[in-house]
Amino acid sequence: MSNRLTTAELIELTVDALCEAPADHGALDLARELISSGQGRSLFDALFAAREAQPSALMTMLEHTIDANVRVGTYLMARLLPVCGPSLDVFDGIELWMDALHDQEAAKVLRVLASERVGPSLQARYERWSETIAHRAALRGA
Repeated sequence: MSNRLTTAELIELTVDALCEAPADHGALDLARELISSGQGRSLFDALFAAREAQPSALMTMLEHTIDANVRVGTYLMARLLPVCGPSLDVFDGIELWMDALHDQEAAKVLRVLASERVGPSLQARYERWSETIAHRAALRGA
C-alpha cells in the first residue's frame, strides 16, 4: 500500500490545517504547493465549503493567512472576490487588502491568476491589481 496521498486527500489535509491555524507554516507550504501545481481552485473551493460558503468567515481566516504567506493569502483572497456576492464588507475588504499590498510575490500570483480561466472583467481586475502592486513594490525597492 502506498503512503502517498492523493490530491483530494492533500487538499483535505491542507484545508483542515488552515481552518485550525490559518498562519501555520506547514499548512501554508502545502497550500503553496497545491496552488503551484494547478490545484488552487480546488483548494479554494474546499476552503469555501469548509467555511460553509460564508465569505465573511473565509475572509477573516484569509486575513491571518495573507500576513503569514502573502503569495498564498493573495491567491485565495483574490479567488474569494467573485463569490463574495452581496457582501459589500467582504468585497471592500478584499479591495483594501489589495490596495495595501506592495510585494512582488503578490503581483506575480495575481498575474498567474489572471491567466487562469476567469471572466474578462475579473481578469482585468487581477491584472490591474498586479500592475499596481508591482509598481508599489518597485517604489519601495521590494
